[in-house]
Amino acid sequence: MRLTFTEDEFYQYFEVLKIADTDLANDFLNKKIKAGEGRTAKKREAAAKATEARTAKAKKKIENAMNILRMRGDKINYNTISKTAGVSYITVKKYITL
Repeated sequence: MRLTFTEDEFYQYFEVLKIADTDLANDFLNKKIKAGEGRTAKKREAAAKATEARTAKAKKKIENAMNILRMRGDKINYNTISKTAGVSYITVKKYITL
């Protein structure tokens, strides 16, 4: 089970655990320290770069779909764009405003 605490909540629980069970409190603190280590800067940069590439690809698909719909003379709405582009309706709504 995963719990999400604010810093204050974490230390309040930690103090209670420390009184009840020192070993459990130490395990709790060690898990927090490990969780803070998370991603390295290199991984964060790689994730950001991948997100940027996916975003650019989706925007290009949407742009191409809109051009295809214009050339065909079809209606241009979020639904037709999403079907033509092969992306989700939510993705289309996220990147364009009609």
